[in-house]
Amino acid sequence: MYPGLGLIASKAKRVNKDILSQASHALGNLVDVDKPGAPILPLVSKIESFSQKIAKDVAQAVINQRLNGSISTYNVKDLVAHYKWQPIYESLLDEQK
Repeated sequence: MYPGLGLIASKAKRVNKDILSQASHALGNLVDVDKPGAPILPLVSKIESFSQKIAKDVAQAVINQRLNGSISTYNVKDLVAHYKWQPIYESLLDEQK
């Protein structure tokens, strides 16, 4: 629930208060506070989807402010997906018999 993935994916050279504010707003917009008894934070069962949403918003903010050292624009969804950690482990055991 932090902007780290968006910062890494966008190759941010700097982080400013606007980027941190964007991350906070992205998180805050994930919860419907108008519902009685609504949680303060999104459900842990949805951590992957809301983390990606925050990362996309942060990466877009970095790119919009040109804080990534590049004037190019990217498909932010694909960019974040490329840098997302995948829990894939190769076997340490020799599978030959």
